[in-house]
Amino acid sequence: MKIQKKIFIRQEFFTTSSVVSYLYLCIIDYLGKGHKAGRQIVIYGHSRGGAAAVRIANKLGDMNIHVAEVTLYDPVGMYGGGDFVFTHANVMKVTNYYQRNPIDRFLFWADNPFVGSPVSAKFQWPVINNVDLTGKYFKSGKLMNHLNITTYAIQHP
Repeated sequence: MKIQKKIFIRQEFFTTSSVVSYLYLCIIDYLGKGHKAGRQIVIYGHSRGGAAAVRIANKLGDMNIHVAEVTLYDPVGMYGGGDFVFTHANVMKVTNYYQRNPIDRFLFWADNPFVGSPVSAKFQWPVINNVDLTGKYFKSGKLMNHLNITTYAIQHP
């Protein structure tokens, strides 16, 4: 019963289902324990996981927990919305690879089902490197898209 109450309290913050909210709480708890143990926190996120990475970094900022780096690959929000603004100066470095090439089809049958977003911060910190790959080619004849952007970013740091 205590966990359900905890989920209910946090559900407004994450604005998603209680199961996903519980998973966020588990991630934040895990990262908080790592921070207390002196470990460096680095967060990666692709697609909706990119938007989630921003929300998690912001929540860690609420807790005054330092994040060394956040790397995002084509972050998108649920139903077109998302959290793409870092609200605290707790993150030291952000690298965001995104593309806004045309969406070609829908979901499983698409080469580019979503377009990513640039990110920003409310303050001068963190250092944000938005890498716009719109119009770039993954390989000859194939535009960068939501499905190949992570491979490209890893191969071309």
